[in-house]
Amino acid sequence: MTFIEATNLILIGVALVNVLFSVVILSHRGSRTKVQYLFALIAVGVALWTLIIVGYRHVNSYEQAMFALRKLYLIPLIIPITYVYFSTVYTQSASKYRSDSYVTFAGLCAAVLLAALVFFTDTIVVDVIVVPLAEKAIVFGPLYWLYVLYFISVFSWGFWVLFRSYLNTRSMLKQQQLLFLLIGTVSASSIAMITNLVLPWMGYYQVNWFGNITTLFFVGFIFYAVVRHKLFDVRLITFEVLTFLLWTLLFFRVFSSTGLREQFENLVIFLISIVVGVMIIRSGVREINNREKGERLARYLANANARLRELDKQKTEFVSIASHQLRAPIAAIKGYTSMVIDGTYGPVPKKLDEPLSRVMESGKRIAIMVDDFLNVTRMEQGRMNYAMQQVNIVPLLHSVVEELTLVAGSKGVVLSFDSAEETLVVVGDEGKLRQVFANIIENATKYTPEGTIHVLAEPVSERRAVVVRVTDTGIGIAQEEIPKLFNKFSRASNADTATVYGTGLGLYVAREIVRAHNGWIHVTSPGIGKGTVFTIELPLTQGDAT
Repeated sequence: MTFIEATNLILIGVALVNVLFSVVILSHRGSRTKVQYLFALIAVGVALWTLIIVGYRHVNSYEQAMFALRKLYLIPLIIPITYVYFSTVYTQSASKYRSDSYVTFAGLCAAVLLAALVFFTDTIVVDVIVVPLAEKAIVFGPLYWLYVLYFISVFSWGFWVLFRSYLNTRSMLKQQQLLFLLIGTVSASSIAMITNLVLPWMGYYQVNWFGNITTLFFVGFIFYAVVRHKLFDVRLITFEVLTFLLWTLLFFRVFSSTGLREQFENLVIFLISIVVGVMIIRSGVREINNREKGERLARYLANANARLRELDKQKTEFVSIASHQLRAPIAAIKGYTSMVIDGTYGPVPKKLDEPLSRVMESGKRIAIMVDDFLNVTRMEQGRMNYAMQQVNIVPLLHSVVEELTLVAGSKGVVLSFDSAEETLVVVGDEGKLRQVFANIIENATKYTPEGTIHVLAEPVSERRAVVVRVTDTGIGIAQEEIPKLFNKFSRASNADTATVYGTGLGLYVAREIVRAHNGWIHVTSPGIGKGTVFTIELPLTQGDAT
């Protein structure tokens, strides 16, 4: 094997690797951009130029050498102008600097003009001299200097675009990428222009193929920049590169086989490796795309969740401020209405008794709503204070039942209370526990048009706890609504039929207070119209369980 033939094999390998780069980038279907297409165009153009120089160096007849020479100086014209366009898109400078667009257009026009001169005239290349077992000599035309100037000037503008972006960017990572791309492409293209353009012009042809070797680095540096720019999965790209290199080795092995049988076996192995490799790569691409979609969705949900938390915080602060501001006027309404009813401002006409009572009742209802809002706000902000002490809940429940007996009796509802023990002591905030018991029992009176409400307190020795059950014969609750009953702003669907107004916060507040006392609360109901049972369990203090 001669030196020239070995060089041609190396050049074929370089061309195949450059094609590999373009295939790898374009195989990522889910994220193709103009940067990827421009890179692929550069890589394919360089590979085609390299394959043409292999043909040019391989042929021995004058006619074939002359035809290959024209193509050898025609194809490379696309490389510098595509590089400039790639640089402007990669750095996103097309929208900032109109001069980049003008230079790109002017370079394209120059490339078209030079292509016409190369292919149809003798002003760029005139003739080729075929020398046996040596590099061919080229006779250049009078306008060849324009050809060299085109490459130097257009590439220089591409370098300037990258360098300008390097100076202006504030991102250290982006600066590193640009510097890496700039150094790699400047060094590789400079060597190629010297060995393939300038030295042959000076009559030195022995290394006119070396510039094509450097294209491997030229394309490689751009490939790395595109990969970092798009943040492709490095493991998948590494696998693709190794797979393509394996295909290349198997491909050469087919043609280096000594016998027909060996050649057939190597061909079968080569084809199987292509099928398996493509299947694995496609599977990896799908996995990466699915993972990217999942990551994008996760980021979207995380941002949405953060926004919702911020909105919830703002809502809580607004409710807190609004509730505090409402307490004073509501207290004034209740106070002055009470004074008017009591005759502080003189006798009240009989016909005003009912309107004043309604005003008073509405004021109490609004005051309860404001207290619910404030309690929820304190709980969400962690500002709910509890004055913990030992509390005997038997007299506490008896007091609450006595207060509500008159209200229940006005509706024809019998409210009763029983306790298995006279003393059932828990550690808790007496005021907060009274609020819980009053809320549950008052709800029972609201949602029981007629019938009975029974309150029972009894110890559970095996759990060292006290259980309070409030059983009514009211409107009941549908089974599917029970799980959400203790949520904020949640009310049973049949609550409105009882003409009872509320915020849907009372049970939520009651549950949070009971939880703060290390207890639990739940509700059961046989169904609509069959009554309800609320159960509250609180831990007893040491020695109180019987």
